[in-house]
Amino acid sequence: MLKRSSNVSSILRRTVTATLVAWAPLALHPTLVQAAEANLTQPGDTSSVWTYSVRPGDTLGSIAQTYLDSRRSWHQLLHYNRLQSGSELQVGSVLRIPVDWLKQQPASAHVQQTQGTVRVRRARQSQFQPLKEGQTLEIGDEIQTGQGSVSIRFADGSTLQLNENSSLIFNTLTRYGNSGMVDTRTRLLNGSLSTEVKRQQQGDRYEIATPSAIAAVRGTQFRLTADANSTRAEVTEGTVHLQANNRTIPLAAGYGINISGTKMGTPVALLPAPAPDKVPSKITQLPWTLDWQPVPGAEHYIAELYQQPAGTNAQTLRLGRASWTFDQLTNGQYQLVLRAVDAKGFQGMDFKADLEIDIRAKPAQPIIPADQENFEESQPLFRWKLQQAGDLSRLEIARDPEFEQLVSQTAFTPSTQALPAQPLTPGRYFWRVTTLAGGNNMAQSPVREVRIHGDMPKTKIIAINYFQDRVKLFWNSLEETNEFIVQIASDPQFNDILREERVSQPYVSIQLPEKIRYYARVKGVADEFFHSEFSDGREIQLP
Repeated sequence: MLKRSSNVSSILRRTVTATLVAWAPLALHPTLVQAAEANLTQPGDTSSVWTYSVRPGDTLGSIAQTYLDSRRSWHQLLHYNRLQSGSELQVGSVLRIPVDWLKQQPASAHVQQTQGTVRVRRARQSQFQPLKEGQTLEIGDEIQTGQGSVSIRFADGSTLQLNENSSLIFNTLTRYGNSGMVDTRTRLLNGSLSTEVKRQQQGDRYEIATPSAIAAVRGTQFRLTADANSTRAEVTEGTVHLQANNRTIPLAAGYGINISGTKMGTPVALLPAPAPDKVPSKITQLPWTLDWQPVPGAEHYIAELYQQPAGTNAQTLRLGRASWTFDQLTNGQYQLVLRAVDAKGFQGMDFKADLEIDIRAKPAQPIIPADQENFEESQPLFRWKLQQAGDLSRLEIARDPEFEQLVSQTAFTPSTQALPAQPLTPGRYFWRVTTLAGGNNMAQSPVREVRIHGDMPKTKIIAINYFQDRVKLFWNSLEETNEFIVQIASDPQFNDILREERVSQPYVSIQLPEKIRYYARVKGVADEFFHSEFSDGREIQLP
């Protein structure tokens, strides 16, 4: 073990708090041990230091080329470690390298998943814009959440969940060359977050600042809530070093603390995790209720569901009693998180469980209309029965029993009746009900036929032309048909029909005797589902 003076100990404490430097248990070369102690005791030397264990084939030149930036050389490495020029490096010995000598490059963070309203303002820009899954985040970017949340993954594999109504700025996102070290520093302006920090190597840095405190960690899980004047921290795994008002304390797992202005409160023991009797690995029917024994001292409970593998928050609830009912969840893998909240607002230790939602839809049973039922209305009521609670359903109507010519489809709702999404023209249709369960599993009911009857629009003779011994009649065309019946009568009541003709165009040319008055009318004809009427009669007479 290295011997440290009181000054050295003080320096080391400040170094661990600010930068989380850890000394790995390596086989140190005596010369390097003496150099390390000498350098650490130099007045004012509080810079972050990374230690490198010498490997076979290493030279100062090769180490400098691999790890140092272009402003530094192997000569500086030699002098910093107080080595004799020309001395050989022994395998397993340790070189001390200031972190700010190492090569540096950006280490972007990545957006794993967003939910609801999430916006980002890029560095040196004034406007916020929507933040989307898969985008990268750089130094200086600021995220704001409204009624939404975002899951972020950093270069070292650590993750951060920013909750609703929160703001976060990325102060530092740096990778130190081939050393594997990462420097990640963010600032929570307001709101709340939870983070899971991967177990870090020596020299790594992970800090979250708030307006009133700094939280520095080395592999842990904790939650932060902050506004302009206060910070609340809750540690569920590992240790967080909290710094405020020139004071630093380690906060261990199972404890929380409030920092208000310049005053750091006393650590408070968090409530134990709720203990449900049993959580099944797979849920095959919703709704489903999880119960547990009330936690002594709990004012209420926070329940969260995270979709896997992305870890995105799918649901957050504030529960007033020791019970949680699940409904309308999408099939998939989830992590369930449950914790108690005490009277001071501290959220307790987490109960966590993995579960799978696997709900299968069941076919609905059609009720009305009956198969091949006839209707004189364009939007008859359709009704059906669901076989499983929690299923959603929609009405589908098509012109063919294979439903390739879909003409009407409603949205998925819990209702078991619906009108067609738009009026149906006369004709033969087929209908069914599609049920939806678990957000992505569907089933279809048996198919029924329905027949809609209606009136064809009335035709109207719009022009009459005479040429020599012929009269030509014109009328409006109809979308429903291209066949028409034309009648010529001697009386306006059309009791004495002299001629009837079926044509496939909206006009006809008829030869008539001169100077005799006749009457003409026309109607469209279609299939059995249309009722049609003749147009008003028009008088015709050759000059």
